[in-house]
Amino acid sequence: MDLFKRGRIGNVRLKNRIIMAPMGTKPESDGSYSTNSINYFEERAKGGAGLIITGANIVSTKYEERPENELSDFHNVEKLAVLIERCHHHGTKVFVQITPGLGRMVYADPYTPPIQLVTKLIHFGSRI
Repeated sequence: MDLFKRGRIGNVRLKNRIIMAPMGTKPESDGSYSTNSINYFEERAKGGAGLIITGANIVSTKYEERPENELSDFHNVEKLAVLIERCHHHGTKVFVQITPGLGRMVYADPYTPPIQLVTKLIHFGSRI
């Protein structure tokens, strides 16, 4: 297989078969893509990636805090559109990974040992 040959995933035509796996980036305080994040993805597009898959984008903070980029309002989606336009300018396709949340994979507090965390949950009436 030649990585530099054109490729396809379903109906999506790729300029080559170089695919960047999902990479999480630090969002702005409002959950939108930061300028640094947008530049990060654009540099990968400039470098020749045929497809970039974004890191997880949470669609709601209803059930858990936002640990990554959020797409629950127009401003945040607009920033994602800027990222995609910049990648498209270099001929790179973008797949956006969306999630309702991270569930059990959500970031843990490194300063609270697990037993204290369980005690806190029981104290506040939560079920495990």
